[in-house]
Amino acid sequence: MSPFAVLGLPRSRTAWLSQFLTYGDRVCLHEPSRHWKGMADLHAALDAGCGLSDSVLTFRWRDILAHRADTAVVVVHRSAGEVLTSFRRAGLWHDRLPEAVASLEMAIDELMEGAPEALHVPYAALDQHNVCARVFAHCLGFDMPFAHWHKWRDQRVLADATQHIADAAANPHIGALFPELMEAA
Repeated sequence: MSPFAVLGLPRSRTAWLSQFLTYGDRVCLHEPSRHWKGMADLHAALDAGCGLSDSVLTFRWRDILAHRADTAVVVVHRSAGEVLTSFRRAGLWHDRLPEAVASLEMAIDELMEGAPEALHVPYAALDQHNVCARVFAHCLGFDMPFAHWHKWRDQRVLADATQHIADAAANPHIGALFPELMEAA
């Protein structure tokens, strides 16, 4: 089973996509990197054929493809302004957030140039059947059943962002995994 990764800026429906792309015996984990101790954890998840829906992993796109070139990559595009507004509305604002988002945007730009086989989708189009069908087929390798779309199209999936941030902050290995975050923090 080939792994897949959903990357992009935070607050771009990665939690919803992790649920939507969990289908049959395929599992898509949402932000698993907040618990990881090192790159071995990334490699183990990829080798297990997991799906990973994790915006911070955008920094590690090269490592993902170097370890498993068969990883299907989806990049969700949402503007930095919308992302920052979403953080503010959710009460998750901190002063260094714009720098972290800008760092992720640079990683997305590099990914677009360095991984042309990645599927790029606009955040605003994730409510469209044809776009979600392309994402589903790209990640899972077969056509999306209409009943699955019907089940998920109107579902809201909200991650506990406060808990995810607390988990990452409590992980003593996070700085070694994502030095880009430490530079922006």
